[in-house]
Amino acid sequence: MTGAYNASKFAIEAIADAWRLELRPWGIKVVLVEPAMTDTCM
Repeated sequence: MTGAYNASKFAIEAIADAWRLELRPWGIKVVLVEPAMTDTCM
């Protein structure tokens, strides 16, 4: 039951890849930070 969550995470990665290519001519760098899974109290 995590389809929507996973799809949204992939969408963020995809737009970052697109921006990286589109903004390169202006010297603008795009960085996406994807932290690993984290244990919580819950």
